[in-house]
Amino acid sequence: MKYSTKLSDAIHVLTFIALGGNGNHDLSSTAIAHSLNKNASQVRQLMSQLKRADLLSSTTGHPQPQLTRPTTDISLCNIYEAVDARPLLHLNMDTASDCQVGQAMPIVLDAYYQQVQQAAQQTLKAITLADVMAQVQKVEAQS
Repeated sequence: MKYSTKLSDAIHVLTFIALGGNGNHDLSSTAIAHSLNKNASQVRQLMSQLKRADLLSSTTGHPQPQLTRPTTDISLCNIYEAVDARPLLHLNMDTASDCQVGQAMPIVLDAYYQQVQQAAQQTLKAITLADVMAQVQKVEAQS
């Protein structure tokens, strides 16, 4: 099963931009892609989603993207909703309709999964891009 890395990639993109390209100030999709170990077209797609969500501004042909608000005002939930707002947990809806457990399980699990989703989003709301940047800088200082 393949897992999506869109959220972590989008956080990486915004952090890279906020930190000015990690000191080299090259904020092109190619430079960001190199940092992510992805291709530039994937980065441009993410940046487009971030732009639509009003988290990022950029002008085509000018590699100078900017955040649209302070990093303290961008939560990980904002980023999640911008690029990968799919539910974290997924139900098996293909259960046997002639089995009581098969009939009940999707209903029962849906309620629990919604609780998990809400808790995760509340936690993501409490973490800002500034928090992530501070931790990145702390790790960089230790290396």
